[in-house]
Amino acid sequence: MGSHKALRTFDVLESIFSFLETESLESVCNTCSFWKSAVVQSSLWKKIAINFAAKSKEDLIILKQKGLDITFEEDKFEEESEHFQKLCIHFVHFKGNWRTIEPEETFLCCAPEDVNKNFNFEWNPWWQWKNQGGWIASFTFDEKFLLCGVIETLQVWDLTSSKCVSILETPKDDVIVGVDIALNCLDLLDDIAVSGSNEGIIRVWNIKTSKYCKRLDCSEYGAVNALKLYQDFLLSGHDDGQLIIWLVKSPDQILPLSTLVHHTDIVWGLDFSDQFVVSCSEDKSIAVYLHSDIFTKGRDKNPPNDKKENLPIPGHLSSRLVGHTAAVTCVSVTDDLVVSGSRDKTVRVWLLSTSEYTLLNVLQGHTELVHYVTQDQDRIYSSDDNGELLVWDKKKAVDRSDHLYDKQFLIRRFDYGERGAIDCIKILGTKVVTSYDDFGNIAINDF
Repeated sequence: MGSHKALRTFDVLESIFSFLETESLESVCNTCSFWKSAVVQSSLWKKIAINFAAKSKEDLIILKQKGLDITFEEDKFEEESEHFQKLCIHFVHFKGNWRTIEPEETFLCCAPEDVNKNFNFEWNPWWQWKNQGGWIASFTFDEKFLLCGVIETLQVWDLTSSKCVSILETPKDDVIVGVDIALNCLDLLDDIAVSGSNEGIIRVWNIKTSKYCKRLDCSEYGAVNALKLYQDFLLSGHDDGQLIIWLVKSPDQILPLSTLVHHTDIVWGLDFSDQFVVSCSEDKSIAVYLHSDIFTKGRDKNPPNDKKENLPIPGHLSSRLVGHTAAVTCVSVTDDLVVSGSRDKTVRVWLLSTSEYTLLNVLQGHTELVHYVTQDQDRIYSSDDNGELLVWDKKKAVDRSDHLYDKQFLIRRFDYGERGAIDCIKILGTKVVTSYDDFGNIAINDF
């Protein structure tokens, strides 16, 4: 090989190759065996993957999902290099070509017949005689488990094995005859699971022990429509417009701290980021609070009884987002960016500051009321009553310098109408996870 001797030194080659894009580095590996050996011996593909993962939490999740943490024996340089080369190429393809990737769809089958057959449960809910496969109103997950609500029952699924590991059924003596106890919302944090129902009850479970721990009766405020757990706090949104802040001392001991009434009608949704807490309502508005004002720091988790009245009261309204022409049915906030959906069939994108807001864009494309919105670092996702899932280009939607038509914001449209309205959307790495009105399964589309 007639090249400068520096190009035959592994350290120098690694330094040069580390500046290359993945496609160029792949070409280097195909150029000559010596250069490929330099890449292999220096574990350069692995280092590139680690650098990709360091760019954001979402990129880290994607790469871990596809094998970032896989280890190899010390002498398996070739196998390791091949694995991380494929990982890097797949990651770059996913980031750059999402709009054309055809996802692979799998299901978590949550209906009684399926979980009994597949996981040896003996679950016979009172509503099964109605030939319902199970309306899945909501679900959420952490790194280990997925929690979903089927009519009034909670299921816990192991994300690694895709197995249902427990069924948390409302005790029969807790069911009021003639009252709709179907749950509307839920959340999961560590071992604590909470659900909120149409009857106005919040139920608290320990998923580690499957113990039903606490019943919080909020029926004076109507149905519980939204729940969020954060550290030692629980937020709940109610039919009469209340946002209640609770202190969670343990699954068995939860105390009300403050009741905020900054909406004049039903609270439909809640979300929070590191900077803000937001709630949306039938009153066509979104209430915005500072994160630090809702989740007050320095609060003693076990205050003496004689000091409880001296606890700081959270809940100053920072701003109110107005512009939707009908009820705001769903809301999502990441950092200082709010995405909202409405009965007016639009999705709106807002930028927050501590006391002001800016409407960045109105995304039009839905033909029915918007059921759910969420976002990741690259895209905005919204679903509607027709069972359509629309995916929008987030970068374009937040770029105020681009005056683009709505159709240029839209990346993809998925029609799942035969499954009913899409009630919940969650993003897990490369996976878009959805649940539906008339479909007793959770769909996982892996891109």
